[in-house]
Amino acid sequence: MSERVIIDPDVEGLGMMLADLIRGNLEAEPARASLLEGHPATVNLHVHDAEVGVGLEFTGSAIRIGSVVEKADMTIATDAESLMELTNVPLRFGMPDQLTAKGRVVAGKLLRGEIKVEGLPKQLMLMIRLQRLFTVA
Repeated sequence: MSERVIIDPDVEGLGMMLADLIRGNLEAEPARASLLEGHPATVNLHVHDAEVGVGLEFTGSAIRIGSVVEKADMTIATDAESLMELTNVPLRFGMPDQLTAKGRVVAGKLLRGEIKVEGLPKQLMLMIRLQRLFTVA
């Protein structure tokens, strides 16, 4: 599965953490590899309190983690704590499950703009794909 997660040589910190998270999720649940297949897309992730950003590129068969890309299909901006919550929230239909306390917290942050997602609703399926790939819950 590690060949499905490609890391650019200049990636540090956040990018390495995301690569390890995705690899771990793919190893724990190999069926998630299907989330890497299909329509190519790009996502930028900015963590403003850590002042870091990373670009994710779904190539159609793998995910490449590297520098922020120009004109991404979707951009997520949040703080480090909220990013961790996104990786630990239970999902329902690929989105945070609002029937759980963790799901309501994440949904509230989305509504209040504490987690900003540019590209929705047009890229809803990409968000679901990314959320399913990230979550360990």
